[in-house]
Amino acid sequence: MRLGRPQPRPAPQVAPQPAARQALHCTGPLRWRSLAHTYETDILRLRLDAPGLDTREQWHSLLYAVLEGAADGLEISRADIDGVVHSGADGRSGLVLFDTVPGGAGSVLRIAGALDTVIATAVRRVASCDCGLETSCYGCLRTPRNERHHEDLSRGAALTVLTSLNGLASWAEPPGA
Repeated sequence: MRLGRPQPRPAPQVAPQPAARQALHCTGPLRWRSLAHTYETDILRLRLDAPGLDTREQWHSLLYAVLEGAADGLEISRADIDGVVHSGADGRSGLVLFDTVPGGAGSVLRIAGALDTVIATAVRRVASCDCGLETSCYGCLRTPRNERHHEDLSRGAALTVLTSLNGLASWAEPPGA
């Protein structure tokens, strides 16, 4: 330890980087990788057979319409709920809604108990939008979180499925089913 005025420290020596890295070309195959972590939360699985659910794009349109209907109709923060289109072990697609809060905040349990309200609000939201039926906008289906699906979201596809739904109580599967 030296007393007195502070003295500048000498700069650390940095080894030069090889320029050969720029000349290499990748020849290996590209692979998709997903990064995730596990946490416990509340989920709601919705499985249905309805007209207009033939493609992944139609499922995504329905998913985001239901999420927006739940947020508006039940006054749940949209940041507290999310969902995915998921194929079950039997190969049938369905929607999985979940609380984004670790441990669950009970939001999807409220959605399960009020599916009629959620669907009615989703129908109103999607039907009253001014964008074209073949597309979507931030007033009906789009959010910053679903940006990767924006080109695939269709207000008309969501509206077709939502208006055809009957017997909403048979949709929800109890936990463990």
